[in-house]
Amino acid sequence: MRFVSKPYATYIRSYGYFIALIWMIMPMPYAIGASSIEIAFLEDTCDPRGFDNVYHTTVRMAFHSANNTWKSFEHFADNLDQLDSAAAKLDGHRQWFILDHDKLIGKVASDGVHKYEWYKDIGTQKLLTSLPTKARELRTLKYSGWIGCPVRKPIVIASVLPSYDKESWRKEKTSYLPTQEIVELLNKSVSELNQESDDQSPKNKISKDNLISEEQYRSNNKDRLFAFKLRKKDSGTAIEEDLDNTLYWFYIGGNKRIIYIGRGLVLIDWADYDADGQTEFLFWINGYNINGYFLSWNSFEKNVSFTWSYH
Repeated sequence: MRFVSKPYATYIRSYGYFIALIWMIMPMPYAIGASSIEIAFLEDTCDPRGFDNVYHTTVRMAFHSANNTWKSFEHFADNLDQLDSAAAKLDGHRQWFILDHDKLIGKVASDGVHKYEWYKDIGTQKLLTSLPTKARELRTLKYSGWIGCPVRKPIVIASVLPSYDKESWRKEKTSYLPTQEIVELLNKSVSELNQESDDQSPKNKISKDNLISEEQYRSNNKDRLFAFKLRKKDSGTAIEEDLDNTLYWFYIGGNKRIIYIGRGLVLIDWADYDADGQTEFLFWINGYNINGYFLSWNSFEKNVSFTWSYH
């Protein structure tokens, strides 16, 4: 093992912070004309220790653009060698824009780590700069994941500034009533999911009355994005672990075609990150022994996930 002398190690750290300081005053690159775009998340990481929770902020690199499509960074590791390989591929200094949709709220810098100790650490980098006040939301269990302690909402950061979002998506207060086609799509998906899990217990089919409108969004093109959840009293319906707060997401485009996006997703943010004139959507994934991020684009026709497990 090679050791670095304390004065030299101090110099290395100081150099990293100096580079981060320079980045804070550099001109801002935009997505238009960018050869590659990286998307990451600022995570409020919780480390439960007895009756106390120890918190720190981590950068999690999840997606990058390549050949006019989006791909996830390496996130599968079946052994320690694969974990070391994943860490090596994400080594190096990064500069990030902190985003709220297509609006800039600050800048941060991060650096790679020598190795990952746990599978849940895959994709992470060390944060070098402090967070602006606007990026410090209240902690909630909504994004707690498998660990189970309250954390702040993950914040999207990108290597370039996104383009102006022409679709101008916005949240709506009006509830969306489920149609029969939505109910049939959901029943089909739940049936396939139960078959994959070998769950042979009898299940009641989901009806319109089983669904509660939870979130809804609309674009300037009148496309719609919305989510339902199941009523708690319907204990014989669908998957038992989904009953309390799992959201089922759907999209309706201008051609009136309905797309079932998926379950166990929490919408984090959206913007035109690659300046192609279409909005990309970013979700938090919450499931049994799995957390991560889900990116969907091209009117929800294409998607990619970045996930990790805990055991």
